Amino acid sequence: MNRRAPLATVTAGCLVVIAAVAGVLATVPAYAATTQHTFLTFCGWWDNTPPGGDISFPKIHSTARGKGTFADPITFATAMAELSPGTRVWVPRVRKYVIMEDSCQECGPDWSGHGANGGPGLRHIDLWLGGKGGSAFDAIDCGAQPTKTVGQYKNGSTGQCLTAPASGTALKTATCNSAASEQFTFHGAFLIINNKCAAMSGGNIVLATCTGGPTQQWSINPNGTISDIQTGHKCIRASGTNVVAGSRSGAASQWAFTPSGSPTNDFALSLNPASGSVTAGSSTTVTPRRWSPAPRSRWRCLPAALRRA
Repeated sequence: MNRRAPLATVTAGCLVVIAAVAGVLATVPAYAATTQHTFLTFCGWWDNTPPGGDISFPKIHSTARGKGTFADPITFATAMAELSPGTRVWVPRVRKYVIMEDSCQECGPDWSGHGANGGPGLRHIDLWLGGKGGSAFDAIDCGAQPTKTVGQYKNGSTGQCLTAPASGTALKTATCNSAASEQFTFHGAFLIINNKCAAMSGGNIVLATCTGGPTQQWSINPNGTISDIQTGHKCIRASGTNVVAGSRSGAASQWAFTPSGSPTNDFALSLNPASGSVTAGSSTTVTPRRWSPAPRSRWRCLPAALRRA
């Protein structure tokens, strides 16, 4: 089963990749280890269709799991061209061992071509997070606190903006303005308006009750496309005033984002002194000060297996 959707992302430091030299891992095998800078994402229970822990390349586990020790590493997914099944990796970020046991839809293009996150040659592993019995939204917030943005999406072909329909559920495009119907929230992997999530329904993009399911998971990419995470093959694109799921190519699949306010994790500036007066010909100095809200720990609500020792 492909593990396809990264529920949350965080750029990791260097990972120590430990590959077995003599094929199948023995009780006391010989290893060759290399250190590599790698893009790390998290996947979970909700990323499989249907939700679950199925894996494509079971080596020491029958389903995605693990404690993070060398003897019982945590399952991760990537492209076989990047790391072969059974490869163990030490992740300094969480101080755990992980093992390649599943495939990752986005990891292949990142490594072999030009993927949604970069490439070619972008090392990318998708680390199992768990999430059974919980919600996809909680998994996103636990894995790595996402920046939540609110604003308009203007289509590169029509020049119109993505808009919630006045009636029905199908998303449309309309002349860009400041209406609330054009202010979409993007939260980690979900495009939300009026407490509904954008979802694929056949060839259409509709608003549906937010479940975190596979048809509601989106990636907003550096080239302006909004692609579905589960397959990586469909994009939200304009077709006249309709909004459809279709090809990733062309201006009709590209959207320019204009924020309506600051991102959730943004900062503010203040001046010290805030005001003052000077006589003609003289000068004074003010000092800008940066203020940020106290950051939430990225790891405070991870499963025990992923918490740092």
